[in-house]
Amino acid sequence: MFPNLEAEQTRRGHTDQHVADELGITLQKYQGHKEQGTFRVSEILALVKMYDKPAEHLLWRRCENGAESEVYDFCTCIIDKIEHFFQERESNL
Repeated sequence: MFPNLEAEQTRRGHTDQHVADELGITLQKYQGHKEQGTFRVSEILALVKMYDKPAEHLLWRRCENGAESEVYDFCTCIIDKIEHFFQERESNL
């Protein structure tokens, strides 16, 4: 589970079903993503937009052994790539 994502959902009164609907996926799929950390990039971007928080914040979690999660590292890498893509795109306009 992702405690920061859970906290943002709770703060806004969003149920898992509400978030699943916003992402265009089933409740079971959303709950599976939260359990396993298998969000698609498009879903991560939608969560970032929905909660106005960075992906690395929303998808942070501590592993059982106390280490930072692999999802955090993955999100940081993906967000860097997305930001780079948009910076290049803007410079070409």
